[in-house]
Amino acid sequence: MDWILKVADRIMPYFSTRSDSLLRFVKNELQSMDVVFAFKAMACDGNTFMVVSTDPVKTLRDIIDAIRDADSEEFQTTLNPITIMPKIADREYMIDMNGTRMVYAVMASVASNNVLKIMACKYISSIANYAKVVVDDMIVGLDEIHPDFDYTKSAIQMVEGGRKKKRASVPKQQKKKPNMRIDVLTSLKARVDADVELSNGIIFVNDLSECHAGAANIIYTDRRYKDAVINYMKGLFDNDPNRKFKAFMHNDFSVPYDFRMTKHSCLVNDAATGQPTYIANLYNIGTYAPVPCHRSMDDASILLAHPIIKLRLLYIDMFMTEHKLKQVDEHHLKAMFADKLNAAYNSVQRFCSPVIWIGYYTDEAYDRIRYNNMNKVQTRSETFYV
Repeated sequence: MDWILKVADRIMPYFSTRSDSLLRFVKNELQSMDVVFAFKAMACDGNTFMVVSTDPVKTLRDIIDAIRDADSEEFQTTLNPITIMPKIADREYMIDMNGTRMVYAVMASVASNNVLKIMACKYISSIANYAKVVVDDMIVGLDEIHPDFDYTKSAIQMVEGGRKKKRASVPKQQKKKPNMRIDVLTSLKARVDADVELSNGIIFVNDLSECHAGAANIIYTDRRYKDAVINYMKGLFDNDPNRKFKAFMHNDFSVPYDFRMTKHSCLVNDAATGQPTYIANLYNIGTYAPVPCHRSMDDASILLAHPIIKLRLLYIDMFMTEHKLKQVDEHHLKAMFADKLNAAYNSVQRFCSPVIWIGYYTDEAYDRIRYNNMNKVQTRSETFYV
């Protein structure tokens, strides 16, 4: 994968220079209370920046009109044509200029500060940016997505801020009790360890010691491996009359700027009480993008995701919780995840193992067209000429 990093380093400065001049122009020309600009590298993929608006299409049209009216030779020649493309209709759109994605718009009702942090983690962990951001400039990039980063003083504010609450005291450790989740995951890791093909297609995000109080996060590179994991866990409970295994896909799971991600959850219900115990969440990230990971020091056949992936999934959990509850308090939400976020952030800072890339790359433009066709989206792209 070294050649991909070298190519990315050569072409990115050209796009960055062009997009920077455009973004400064747009920021100066368009001032609106219903538009929020994310004008930092942490909120883009290198070529784009994000706009959060109550009316994304109107905002993008205003941007195009401003570019068209600008007395600048650069905008009249290098940014022609300009196309507004529906990423996911009524929620996400983007401006494509000469085949380069430049401006990305998200509907305000499905956006939040957590979305920007998700995008920052995705940017840092992408194969095109990992060497530049994580190796050469890790601290600068991470400071912008730290759990305590204060967005209330930034132009990307989405939620009214306030004083930070004091961190809750850590409860005293109690004696460990038998944990069904740990037993299942221990057995699953042994199964993965024994299968060479499976061990190269399954990436564990959480260390086993972190799963006592919560489900494990697992990334797969092929649907067959996901099915193999689910079938194996199901087989552990086939002859258990007291427990019932269940696996399901989250149909309402939709993360802005990452429409291809899906999530499956595996849980076990107690037959008597109906109380569910979540065992694992399975994500398909490796089926469309290479994932940075490393070999476990305890067992070289086990793949562990880079800590930045763990941080990304935590912010996704925060966003989904916030979005589903609608009126959840930002500080309360942060407090719920504070310990996990800080632990993940600190593990990223301390990470020094050699990184390997596992997974497959698929073209996002093709996947977007297929996704919209599957959902019978009728909105067509609009092309403008400056």
